[in-house]
Amino acid sequence: MMVMYIIDKEKDFGIPSLITGILSMFLWLIPLAGFFSGIISIVLGYISLKAENNGAAVSGLILGSLGLILTFLRSGLVFYYG
Repeated sequence: MMVMYIIDKEKDFGIPSLITGILSMFLWLIPLAGFFSGIISIVLGYISLKAENNGAAVSGLILGSLGLILTFLRSGLVFYYG
């Protein structure tokens, strides 16, 4: 008997969203690295949240957004104060 599993790949983006969100919390000091990790975390969290409402996707969205905000604040302060 052969058992076939239907894999919904969009549900598997919650954990990578959480990981990149955690990375963006550390990489916000490096402007481009913090920006890209925050964007990736937000996109992966949004895709996973559309497929299934889980905590990892929500946490990835929150951490990615916070990392992106911190990156913009740091870049603005460096630009303003020199």
